[in-house]
Amino acid sequence: MKTNPVAGEQILQIVDNQLKSNDPPETRQTYDRLLQSGITDKNARMYIGQMCSC
Repeated sequence: MKTNPVAGEQILQIVDNQLKSNDPPETRQTYDRLLQSGITDKNARMYIGQMCSC
């Protein structure tokens, strides 16, 4: 399956906006939990974005 790099960047921007505004708070909670488990910042944002785009 081909990926769409433009859509991918837009999804990451949405995740970044959610983290900045803490809305919904579950995004920040999940992000922090992923970082604490050793996941990198980039991968944590990507994992969250993948869940949001399902």
